[in-house]
Amino acid sequence: MAARIIFPAVIALLAVMYGWIAQGYPSMSLEEGFGPGLFPAIIAAVVGALAVAEVIIQSVRATRSNEQFTGDDLPQVSISLREFVATCGLVLLVVATVIAIRHIGFIPAASALVFVLSTAMGVRPIWLSAAASAVVAFTAHLIFSGLFGLVLAF
Repeated sequence: MAARIIFPAVIALLAVMYGWIAQGYPSMSLEEGFGPGLFPAIIAAVVGALAVAEVIIQSVRATRSNEQFTGDDLPQVSISLREFVATCGLVLLVVATVIAIRHIGFIPAASALVFVLSTAMGVRPIWLSAAASAVVAFTAHLIFSGLFGLVLAF
């Protein structure tokens, strides 16, 4: 039960730190458009609020059940070699996508990222994965460039 309170508390602390760092980013009024300081502040506020709510919910549950917190409640963390390699591959794929955006544009790079991830998760047939990745990348481009006014390489 202690892990159900400790982990959201750590996430809440990280959200507060993220929000504090984001305060240094320039912001603009809503009439001028969205500034670079708006998105980090929104993300920090939402994640922090949800994490604090989870801490409160789990604390109330623990109080009602009269459970005692011990160190034995923390889960044993273990990761297999396959999971470690998959995680490293995912990180490398995201870094490669960020680098590729400068050279081939947002839509092809994001489409490739979503395609590889969806096929790795088992989406079949392959044509469905390719079509979905193109739609997701194009929609994300429309939202960020059209709605939010961010300049993204096409």
